[in-house]
Amino acid sequence: MSWRGLAVFRKRRMRILIVNRFIPPEPESSAMLFEDIAAAMRERGHEVVFAGSRREHVEEDDDASSAWRIVREWAGIFWKACLSPRPEVVLTGSFPRGLPVVGRWIARLHRAAHLHWCIEKFPESSVPLRLAQRPWQAGIWRHVMRRAARRAALVAAVDTEMVAAFSAQRVAAVECRPWAPGAVFEHMPFPPPEPEPPWTWLYSGTLGRAHDWQTLLAAQAELESRRVDATLVFQGGGEAWPAARTRAKDLGLQRVAWRPPVVDAEFCRTLLRSHCLVASQIPELRGLRWPSKLALLLGMPRPLLYVGAVEGATASLVAQHPLGRCFSSGDFRAVADWIEALRLTPVGISFGSTVDVASHRKQALASWVAWIESRAGQKV
Repeated sequence: MSWRGLAVFRKRRMRILIVNRFIPPEPESSAMLFEDIAAAMRERGHEVVFAGSRREHVEEDDDASSAWRIVREWAGIFWKACLSPRPEVVLTGSFPRGLPVVGRWIARLHRAAHLHWCIEKFPESSVPLRLAQRPWQAGIWRHVMRRAARRAALVAAVDTEMVAAFSAQRVAAVECRPWAPGAVFEHMPFPPPEPEPPWTWLYSGTLGRAHDWQTLLAAQAELESRRVDATLVFQGGGEAWPAARTRAKDLGLQRVAWRPPVVDAEFCRTLLRSHCLVASQIPELRGLRWPSKLALLLGMPRPLLYVGAVEGATASLVAQHPLGRCFSSGDFRAVADWIEALRLTPVGISFGSTVDVASHRKQALASWVAWIESRAGQKV
């Protein structure tokens, strides 16, 4: 590189502050995605710093204790951001809820550009997630969140339906679907191992209000009534685990297994040991939230079962998988029929025939590099 080139490089070098509830090295999907963005920016010679709040995964509610906890999170994140060296760009995630508003304050404090990646659209998601709000509260949230989005230098949404929702609010958003995080994808074994007995269909991820575990348990009950040799596995824990385990006991299920979370280095291998992979999200969240584990499952050489909305952007992605099928919430007999057919007629697919998640990851990171570099210096 010439001295002139080095001077230009130094002139363009910038500092990016990434703000999110979970930050690296936490083994949480949004933290891993932001770490990939940070790594891509560091490769370009930029500096990246993080401001986060805490480690544990907590489902939010609308009671006083939950509201106070979120306010304390906002205050803690804002204080850490105040102590951070001045950035040229502030990039915010979606959690804790209301974070884009705090991100706008941080960006104004540092006279920096504010970019927001909306992985969950709040407050619209509060109704399907049963986060009870009074009408005046929801109205205030809609106003401040819309104002923060309009003032942002860039808003990225997870699919075309969320982009359309922002457009209806007169917010110009770009689409950026989450990818398989590098911390997980780099441990993908080649060649992939064969599935191991017993025959299992696996749901891996934090089980919470956004997920339809009831249909999965009902389908397993139907399979057991037919004496189909198949085991449903839940892996990862979560707020809904106690309720799901109680329901499994009430149904008298004998072939349901409960496994703790696994480390990133073993995650892909654990998935590949199963015969069928499962993703789920209640249909009311269509266009409002992204099923976090789906990005990786789309590239796995295993049959992929999705329970949720059977139309829309997510369903279209599942349809691109050679053995991907979508089922409506509550349609447990159809799910059982499909699992029984898989059990009786084993199928095999290769990595080359699945969705190209590696190319998508590369393209998405290139987009983030371009967006951040082009918007540096655009003050809020």
